[in-house]
Amino acid sequence: MITFARDKQFDCVVLDEVELNLHHIFTGSFENDFARVDAFNLLRDVVRNAEYVVCAQAQITELTWDFLKSCERDDIHVVRNDFQRYRSLPLDFFSVKADCVEELCRLVEEGKPVIVPCTSAKFARELELFLRKKFPGKRILEVDSDNVNEPAQKKLLENLNKGVRDWDILIHSPVLEQGVSINTRHFEYVVGFCDAGMGIGAPDSFVQMMFRSRHLKGGAVWCDSRVEYGAVDYRQYLSEEAARYKAATGAVDVVEELDDGRFAFRYDDYVILRAKARAAQAAAKNNTQAEVYAILNSMGCELRVREPESCDEEIKKSLKEAKKDLVSEHHARVANAGKILRSQCREIDKSSKATQDERDQVERFHLEERLVLDLDQLDDQERDAAFRFWNEGKGQKLINALGEAVLSLEHARAVAQYLLENRPQNSEAHGFWTRWIIRSGIFQSLGGRFENGQVEFDGRWFGGSV
Repeated sequence: MITFARDKQFDCVVLDEVELNLHHIFTGSFENDFARVDAFNLLRDVVRNAEYVVCAQAQITELTWDFLKSCERDDIHVVRNDFQRYRSLPLDFFSVKADCVEELCRLVEEGKPVIVPCTSAKFARELELFLRKKFPGKRILEVDSDNVNEPAQKKLLENLNKGVRDWDILIHSPVLEQGVSINTRHFEYVVGFCDAGMGIGAPDSFVQMMFRSRHLKGGAVWCDSRVEYGAVDYRQYLSEEAARYKAATGAVDVVEELDDGRFAFRYDDYVILRAKARAAQAAAKNNTQAEVYAILNSMGCELRVREPESCDEEIKKSLKEAKKDLVSEHHARVANAGKILRSQCREIDKSSKATQDERDQVERFHLEERLVLDLDQLDDQERDAAFRFWNEGKGQKLINALGEAVLSLEHARAVAQYLLENRPQNSEAHGFWTRWIIRSGIFQSLGGRFENGQVEFDGRWFGGSV
């Protein structure tokens, strides 16, 4: 989409999975919020200028209507498709994850090829380790966003309908969420695992993942039973953004620019639609289990609710071991990754074709640079402590926060006002003031001080000073 001019007019624009794409724009992965807003404006311009627009979406909501209205489309017609491809498809519905894993093992033992969608890439990798140990003779492949450029995964994705026959078990994350159809008669059973709060629009996207194979005979589903309490009224999200802006700048909460030149918070189409998207996601994720059940039921699936059973203790034990093995394997890969220069790190970060080895090299570079250490010089205990502190990159966010924490009250308010006046659509800008209050408090409680350009603490971590 980025390659054509905004004012280019198309005869017909087709937006498949329109709401999943809108949710991705509002809450998905973008380089920064400027790119996010630009993507929204570009899509809106294309839809506004097209002669005809066709939007397709299962379980469509008012978000699509509101988006089309923001594109100045008044010629909206709703056509409902009552065809149910998966009517009467038998699916066992589990509330205990280990019970569902046991059902997966039963299908594998019977020699049935199985496709296994997981909203959590972490659990997908844990499940791969578990199944490799339990079924060493089976051909198992796990696909997620971190390994799509590895040889086996890349070969499969280049010719999916031919490549699936090479595998007995295919485990995948939301990397195969949409735009993928497996029409080859191979995977006739699906066993899905849906963690609450994972992914974009988790219930809808998970159901999309469940039916990538088009010739299913049956399967099983596990859904997280956790209940969340996210706000479901979009006006609350609008109020939160306005309140953060007002607290940081002292601006008046109005919807137009003030006569004296001061900037006021503005509710434009992007801000309003993003708030509505967040409210819709919260409503769906507040009870993921009930939402997934309702969608599958509306599709005509024959759902058989399975009560909690006495699962094989060996399976529970093996799943816990797989979780530990995944962490150990990751630490070993990073510790043994080759050292790279900063320039090489930047190139890999920019690349969309980075391999797992290259990602490990980047993580090692960041870990050693930010924690000021050399993994080769640490013993096993010190290395484990370093990885715990780093926490797969989360430690870097804590360290980066120091840049805000050392600002004085006057400087922090000035920065917050500058960001909100010059980057009003940037979510990071709206959160700056709140982050500074929290992080400066933590910084001071740890005995932090900033002297001669250096940050120092009274505290110590894993036996060494910070």
